[in-house]
Amino acid sequence: MKIIAITPHFKHDFLASTVIEGLYRNGIQVIASDYGNNVERVYKDSEILSHSKNASCVFVFSSKKVDPPPKYYLLDDMYLPMVYIDGSEWTHTSHWDSPHQQSESLLDPSRRRGKNWINKEMYDRCKWYFKRECYPQDIKAKKIHPLPFGVVSKNLHISYQPIPKTIDVLCAFGQIQTGMRAIVSKLCREYRELGFNIVIGNYPYDMYIHKMKESSIVVDAWGSGDCNARFYEAVANGACIMHQKPNIIIPDPFIDGVHCIEYSTERDFCSKIQYYLDHMEEARSIGKAGQRHALQYHTSKARVEYMLREMGSYK
Repeated sequence: MKIIAITPHFKHDFLASTVIEGLYRNGIQVIASDYGNNVERVYKDSEILSHSKNASCVFVFSSKKVDPPPKYYLLDDMYLPMVYIDGSEWTHTSHWDSPHQQSESLLDPSRRRGKNWINKEMYDRCKWYFKRECYPQDIKAKKIHPLPFGVVSKNLHISYQPIPKTIDVLCAFGQIQTGMRAIVSKLCREYRELGFNIVIGNYPYDMYIHKMKESSIVVDAWGSGDCNARFYEAVANGACIMHQKPNIIIPDPFIDGVHCIEYSTERDFCSKIQYYLDHMEEARSIGKAGQRHALQYHTSKARVEYMLREMGSYK
């Protein structure tokens, strides 16, 4: 199988990285337009158009970066079924619909689904529209399918010796301006002051992943989207993820109390973190179950297999 991929120009996109890696891992030939996001080889415009004559379809990726934009102009000379992969947040451009959207969303979570939510031009052109932040009302449009992030190889730092769980709770955010990040960070500091083994900080990536491996519980909350990389980084490495309950659709979902711990309010968070601080082995069991579930259903390879099933092409 051969797929044309119109990819973001060097701009890192976690969803694009997931899908591109998944294509390779399914043995699919990828004819890509730009490096970055796990692309192994790029092709000249003329080569892409030549390959398009016998490719199965074209995967077109959204991009927050507009200078330069992806090579969407190539689509005008292709006659292939088109798959649009929308990794955006806030709006279909990934930019706020007003200067106040982020602050408004703290009181009204519906503002996280901003105006101009769907890229109408791409929706009209494509046959399948896969969306990272896909709400239940989105799938009323028959072309739209949920496609959250997945586990990519960068998330997994293989260790040949078991790493002891020396940290009970890790709370490691970059920014704390979205979702319940500021609230849960404050609560984690308060629990740490009571003497609980809680690590709080912002770390270089390799150290951050290692600390996840050392942690029984990793705290997560919404970023710019309900779906964020931290969730998949944590479950991939066997930590019990304690995360703000998402409103988006996750195929093959993680089940609260089985594969993860969910919270929706400050009271809910306090009740659950107190319980699991007192029942740490139970949290570690959830972490192991979450890791098994992630490695079965949420790897980059599994994401692409899911896409192909939704497209009716998986064999």
